[in-house]
Amino acid sequence: PFVGFGKFVQYCPGTWCFIQMVHEERSLSVLGYSVLYASLMALLVLAIVLCNLSAMRNLYEMHRRLRRRPR
Repeated sequence: PFVGFGKFVQYCPGTWCFIQMVHEERSLSVLGYSVLYASLMALLVLAIVLCNLSAMRNLYEMHRRLRRRPR
């Protein structure tokens, strides 16, 4: 909606709006916006998973180094 394609739809019971995810009128702009939005969200989820895996790996390496160090 912000860049000229896609549109907002009011959902039941009429208290909130969201982007239209189905293209009933066969509008490519609605489909394009839905695909763009879903792709961006998938990339964000992937980035979060990769960051969490990296943090877990680093914490595990730190734990191993501390256990090997002589006391």
